[in-house]
Amino acid sequence: MNIFKEIEGDLKKILPEKIKAPEGSDALPLERIKVEHPKDSSHGDLATNAAMVLAKAAGKNPRDLAGIISVALAQLDYVEKVEIAGPGFINMTLAQSFWQARV
Repeated sequence: MNIFKEIEGDLKKILPEKIKAPEGSDALPLERIKVEHPKDSSHGDLATNAAMVLAKAAGKNPRDLAGIISVALAQLDYVEKVEIAGPGFINMTLAQSFWQARV
């Protein structure tokens, strides 16, 4: 399996439990969430735009939402470190065990 799709799938499973769209609004646009390489490799292994694309639907500031998402990501056993960058992008460093299991 593609690691980007694998982690996107995990995000799409955990986010509805952590973030609710305000009553009367459309559902969270989970299909727009992307996991990709960060532009600068010193920022970690992967990055996601989840907070940026969900902020409007969730009725929250993207950076505040990134804080909520970061806490959820940090609880995944294969995520070693999570950092918020700029207006709400989230960078992740994956545990060595994650990479070893896939080699």
